[in-house]
Amino acid sequence: MIDTTDHNTIVKVHGESEPLAARVAILVPFVAPHKKPIYQALANRCESLAVLVSTPMEENRYWQPDWDGLDVIVQRTWTIRQIFRHRVGFREPLFVHVPVDTWKRLRQVRPDVIISHEFGFRTLFAALYRQVSRKTRLVIWGGLSEHTEKGKGLTRLLLRKLLIRLADVVVVNGKSGMRYVRNLGMPDDRVLRFPYATIPSPFDDAPPKRDESSRDHLVFVGSLIERKGIVPFVECLADWCQSHPDREIRLTLVGEGPERPKLESLAKPDNLRLEICGHCGYERIHQAYREASIFAFPSLMDDWGMAVNEAMQAGLPILGSPYSQAIDEMVVEGEHGWRFHTDRRDEMYSAIDRALGTPWHEQQAMGERARRRIEHRTPDYAASFLVRAAKRARQEADAEPPRNEGSSVPNAHMPGAKRVSPRMS
Repeated sequence: MIDTTDHNTIVKVHGESEPLAARVAILVPFVAPHKKPIYQALANRCESLAVLVSTPMEENRYWQPDWDGLDVIVQRTWTIRQIFRHRVGFREPLFVHVPVDTWKRLRQVRPDVIISHEFGFRTLFAALYRQVSRKTRLVIWGGLSEHTEKGKGLTRLLLRKLLIRLADVVVVNGKSGMRYVRNLGMPDDRVLRFPYATIPSPFDDAPPKRDESSRDHLVFVGSLIERKGIVPFVECLADWCQSHPDREIRLTLVGEGPERPKLESLAKPDNLRLEICGHCGYERIHQAYREASIFAFPSLMDDWGMAVNEAMQAGLPILGSPYSQAIDEMVVEGEHGWRFHTDRRDEMYSAIDRALGTPWHEQQAMGERARRRIEHRTPDYAASFLVRAAKRARQEADAEPPRNEGSSVPNAHMPGAKRVSPRMS
């Protein structure tokens, strides 16, 4: 088991700078904007990288597909729509993708290493391919935690146990995910922790300078959906403002979603100013980070939570829930912010009270400690861990002679699928 508890020294201990002499296929639902720089960095480190996506973009996302610089294959996929209900009380749409041409696509690409995201059908197909193509290695990138897997049901549990047995290496986001896959039977020495990277931003070199006038300005960035816990948080913040009429509190919500009408209709005291910006590009998001003094993230469930990385990079202390694995991993109470469980109202109120009662200079010191904790998590650094996972998976194959350059398979197309490649433009 590769443990990375010390986030300030991890780069020296676990970074992988040597290139990967292998063809890699990475199987994902879609290319999320915050993961694209990681894929680009990975492509620069290996012989070739093919990105197989189940769909250009899921219908409940506000992002536009952006594949510039990547070799992307859009698979022929059946999508099953379900409603997921978690034990903490929220529900949300769930898209189960069945990429039915996975086997054919992998035969076309002929990867040495497959990195497959999640424990669903795409990974099952990849695992079956790996059993037949004995020189191919399988890395499962499991975006999960013990909390995210509560209530997933017996069928999914049995599938996860099967896939664990068929995988060469499993990559997880944090210690909770590590415990989960270890309990499913994955040996410690085949589990690696993946450090979610922060995409390049104006705050890479230095955090913005803030003055005390922004002290009572909170910001949230994310989808306005039940899972993000933003409605109970605003209700609790409104109660706090009601009890502290001498304080003028401003909360900026950067995001869009079905909870917006409910948020707009909530009863609020006059000293709570709520701004809902809707879906915004990164320039507006960076402005929101620059203007605020505290980042709020009351998630009811997140296998990570990329906005936490971004806010810490911007030098903001975090007021949030460890139901987000990012907060569980990186935010120490009193050091980088304040923690609470969103489904425990008294605990949430107490955390809000601690945050808004913290002197300005200590808020700033927390933000600086948060920034130092995240600053090494670059896309190239994250890609080095995927290279490390691929090399670990290939240990048994390292003694094999390298392929001839002329043995690579030319790009091809099959009915029902689309390939997008910069090399073909």
